[in-house]
Amino acid sequence: MGLEALSRGAKQATFIDNSKESIRCIQENARTIKEESHTKIIYGDVFDQLKKFAKEGCQYDIIYADPPYENLNQTSEGSLFYSESLLKFIDEQLGSQVPLLAPGGVLFLEEAANVTLENITLSHLKLKNTRRTGRAALHYYTW
Repeated sequence: MGLEALSRGAKQATFIDNSKESIRCIQENARTIKEESHTKIIYGDVFDQLKKFAKEGCQYDIIYADPPYENLNQTSEGSLFYSESLLKFIDEQLGSQVPLLAPGGVLFLEEAANVTLENITLSHLKLKNTRRTGRAALHYYTW
């Protein structure tokens, strides 16, 4: 999704993944579309990196999270825990002086279609809609 955003005019995209294979794929695709200079590609844990970005005062207009929902113990409970943790981290961080999500920013969270996120209590993020297509659901949050 980040590469698609770059192709449509985004100035920069940051990718975080803990799969070396995925990192190599992102790097290769960024080279193919000649967007290497507009990409920041990080191998590591998303929570560690988001904490680091928060300390550095980084802000993003759009955050698109696509957790590995098919690999989390093959259960909706494992996937829900990961997505809920991510949502709550970003939501809590929005109360800080320089939040990760810029004012007026949006968060998209892709998840397995059978996982329900609508009942998660958040202070700052508001779920605007959810679109389900086949095995996946895309949740759209605003601040």
